Amino acid sequence: MLRFVQTQRWRDSFWNELHPYPKILLCFLYDSADSAGFIDYNADLWLIQLKGKSDDRYPNFTKKDLVNSLEDLKEKLLSNGKKKLFIKDFLKH
Repeated sequence: MLRFVQTQRWRDSFWNELHPYPKILLCFLYDSADSAGFIDYNADLWLIQLKGKSDDRYPNFTKKDLVNSLEDLKEKLLSNGKKKLFIKDFLKH
């Protein structure tokens, strides 16, 4: 699917206050969500996709980092309490 990204998110105060881990997770969610902004929660798959190659210069992105990142993003996400997430401002960005 071809998408265009609104670069305005880089000027958003919420965005600028985020640690790099929640930022990369939010970018991943924007890129992976369906065209309405919904995505199935799958921590194991997300960890594989977000870890990238092993490199001594950067710490590994762990499940704890994923959970903490989701906590930092809770005002931007809605959940049905099961396995579905919705990005509130998906259409804006």
